[in-house]
Amino acid sequence: VSGANLTGVSAGKILQVVQTTSSTQSSSTSTSDVEIFNAAITPSSSSNEISIQVALYVGRGNNETYWSKRGSKKIGGVGGSRGTFINNNSFYNIDEAVTSSDHSIDALSWNYVDSPSTTSAVTYQIGVKNNQNGTLYVNRTVNDSDTADFERGTSEIIAMEVGA
Repeated sequence: VSGANLTGVSAGKILQVVQTTSSTQSSSTSTSDVEIFNAAITPSSSSNEISIQVALYVGRGNNETYWSKRGSKKIGGVGGSRGTFINNNSFYNIDEAVTSSDHSIDALSWNYVDSPSTTSAVTYQIGVKNNQNGTLYVNRTVNDSDTADFERGTSEIIAMEVGA
């Protein structure tokens, strides 16, 4: 089948792509949800889906939750290395320190396909919740220094509209 025979077909096609990156280094001791960054996309049809892909760089913490949400609903997240997690619509809780060293940084990633059923702008938020006393780090290691580029990261979210 040649592509020329598929004129007028939009099902399964990527219709638009929105990418947001953040290289801001931060730390938090909050035990409430903290938004790190977000991306907004406006679907062209209410029957289309939005595929989100998240890459997040974190330094050592313990028992934090990394999530994505649309509005107030958590729709995606990432789990811990032991396979222990709390599942709440693909929303996971890390049950142990992510990195083994104050000098290392981990890349966490997850995907989620959402059906927002709207043609209004949809904002996908990426964030973290610290579930116990301690400090968590985003886009940097615990022992961050300006002279060590390997101790930093740039996190991103990609939102893609997929034709129905």
